Amino acid sequence: MLCVMGTFSSCLKSGDETIALEDGDATQLIVGKWVLEEALFIDDSGTKIPLSEGDYSFLGHLLEFEETGDCLVDETVSYPWNIGVDYDIFQLGGTTYTLVSLGEGLLVIEKKMYFDGVEGILRIILAKAEGGLVDESGIPSDSEAGPNPQVSGSNTAIPNVQFSSNGKIISINMSGVQNPNGGWMTFAGTGLSGQNIWVEVDGKPKGILVINNDGETSRKKMVDLVFLVDNSGSMSEEANKLAQEIVSWATKLSQQNIDIRFGCVGYGGNGSGNEGVCGALNLTDLNSISSYLNRSTGTYRTVGFGGADAASLQQAAINYRKSSGECGAEALHYADEQFSFRTGANRIYVNFTDEPNQPGSYSKNSVEYFRSQENWNTTQGTVHTVYSSANRNVSEKPWLLSEYTGGTTLYAKSDFSDVSLDALPVTGAIANSYIIQFKDNSTQADGTHTVTITILSPDGTVYAERVFTNVRFYN
Repeated sequence: MLCVMGTFSSCLKSGDETIALEDGDATQLIVGKWVLEEALFIDDSGTKIPLSEGDYSFLGHLLEFEETGDCLVDETVSYPWNIGVDYDIFQLGGTTYTLVSLGEGLLVIEKKMYFDGVEGILRIILAKAEGGLVDESGIPSDSEAGPNPQVSGSNTAIPNVQFSSNGKIISINMSGVQNPNGGWMTFAGTGLSGQNIWVEVDGKPKGILVINNDGETSRKKMVDLVFLVDNSGSMSEEANKLAQEIVSWATKLSQQNIDIRFGCVGYGGNGSGNEGVCGALNLTDLNSISSYLNRSTGTYRTVGFGGADAASLQQAAINYRKSSGECGAEALHYADEQFSFRTGANRIYVNFTDEPNQPGSYSKNSVEYFRSQENWNTTQGTVHTVYSSANRNVSEKPWLLSEYTGGTTLYAKSDFSDVSLDALPVTGAIANSYIIQFKDNSTQADGTHTVTITILSPDGTVYAERVFTNVRFYN
């Protein structure tokens, strides 16, 4: 079915295979450069099999349709083309296709074919390469993208990321990446000199536009930052200095070009017998987090619940007391499941403790639970750790929460005298955040994907790769 704008506009929606056909001459919509983004074989059961260039030779090539009726393939080979007067057929190089959809940025055609001895449908999806949606967004075409380079291991950490969408433009929102020398990386995407970051989706290279926070003032990055604070008795030496530093640090972060909110979870029980979550403030502004932390002194600063939803937060906390002692992992689950995070905001946690993680017999509260993306997926956030104890020979290492989610770790003195949170690695991670954008050229608006991000500096000294699984681009 073809939709004519203004007549059947209700059939146009984000991700639909059918794109509204503009009023006017369909030929003028087709004239221009298109990238053959995807070819699928669809059998009688509806199963879709992505084809490679070996199965369909035009895949990944640039096609330029001219008004003369010629189609140039990569500016070297020419084939005749024609569109039916009723917009139902499309002819290219002597082959007749059914015209499925046509719009300013997408062209879909089909024909019957045999694949591995099975009869089905060949569906070909082309995306406009100039004068259409791809160029207007500033995002390079996938045809310009090369495959992710091969790297052996990683010498820096790629943090967890947030995926969000605006129509068919996908954004990867990520906190900063620190190079092995302690500096923060600025990234160059597809087509730029010194490209140092690449993205593949389901094994296909994507043309990417990178928006770095450094020097970028027109677009604020969104950050939801949660403090997880061990308020057990052993933290009494650190508690007041820690609260002062949190308020000072939050004030400085609020003055940067960041749309930031703050939340807090207190755990450990403060000797009350409730060793799990015993205090919380949902995500809020600077003044509210400051007032919450200054209600009392010492470890009591993070005991008790604040904000408009204090009663419901307190009630929910009853179910987060399964640990055998101080358990940052349990506090992490509480915030993830109870707080009001914003779609697309980078979720960042900072866990302050001087004790090993103590899950008891509840495996979900073990640090090892967070090793698997099936348990803690990429959208659930990155954990940074501040550990103020000399004892690192423990079985449940709290800093593994950072290692498994792509965060950083700072080892501090027991009285916290050597720590200024303004110098925390997480400060640089927030200040040097960035956004990667690419076009979703798939025919399905839903479903899960595998996204591979690879970093390789031009001199080869910084390299990393991380694979994100079961990713959804659309909420």
